[in-house]
Amino acid sequence: MKNNRGFSILELIVSFSLTMIIVVVLFEIIIYMKELYEKSVTQTELLNKQNLITDYIYSDIYTYELDTISVCGDNCIVFDYSMGTPKYLKWDTSLNTIGYGDYTISLLKNTYFDQTLLLSDGTHTLSGAKICYTYDDGNNPYVSIKIPITNALFPEDDFGINLLYYDTNEYATAVFLPASNDCS
Repeated sequence: MKNNRGFSILELIVSFSLTMIIVVVLFEIIIYMKELYEKSVTQTELLNKQNLITDYIYSDIYTYELDTISVCGDNCIVFDYSMGTPKYLKWDTSLNTIGYGDYTISLLKNTYFDQTLLLSDGTHTLSGAKICYTYDDGNNPYVSIKIPITNALFPEDDFGINLLYYDTNEYATAVFLPASNDCS
């Protein structure tokens, strides 16, 4: 009668090999899930920052009567409201910050302004902005201000400021902004 008290060397090699295959597959799944989590956190944070500033601007535009929109310096647009307090939309392409009023955010790592866009009113330069405007028959302006911001993880997505304003007030908002050439 043969004593079967242990595993043969072949059984040990097979079980060790199967265990290693399972461990490798699990590590690959964990690494993939970590990358997916990091991408989703980055995307969520970018969208939150975009929404915070955009909502802040729209809140002011629709709460107070907007009198004028004009350039106030390099990478600066001023919104003058009837309440008497102007609010400044400023962005710094070297420090990767953007702000409106007293609220300023820093862009995330690997997030950049679109440096291919460049506007000038002869005195000041707006780099990284696309501005389009026109007037309807009643001399009410349609104004579009875009400050595209991209992230290396999402090169096709825009996480920047995208404002669209149409003034229907009795006294139309005065617009003193340089316009982009490719407005259509």
